[in-house]
Amino acid sequence: MKRKMEDRKRRPRSLTRVGCNAKLVTPRQEETGRLFVKDFIDQHSHPLAPRDFSCLLRSHRRISDVQKADIEDMEKFGIRKYHIMDILCIQYGGFDKVGCIKRDIYNFSHANKHETISAGDAKTMIMHMM
Repeated sequence: MKRKMEDRKRRPRSLTRVGCNAKLVTPRQEETGRLFVKDFIDQHSHPLAPRDFSCLLRSHRRISDVQKADIEDMEKFGIRKYHIMDILCIQYGGFDKVGCIKRDIYNFSHANKHETISAGDAKTMIMHMM
């Protein structure tokens, strides 16, 4: 039984925007090509994240090239993604030192697999068999 679009309801999501006025505007000078600070407002309307939790902020999360290569290798050996995160935590000395979260690993793996397959299914299979 297929549901109609009118019958579908979305769960209400929590409010994530707080109308913060803080900003940093840095345009580039055309003559020199250098950036300069045009506008800076340091007045936040919300409490800032504690330094211990800043590694969880989306703007601070990155998977390094070395980590990407490690993740690809571990996937080739059949290690599950949630175990990959555990291994990275052990290698780097803690969850806060890895630089990404488990969801980032899933997203990277999906994008990497999609990129590999985009070359062509048959071609990818032949390269894999070789």
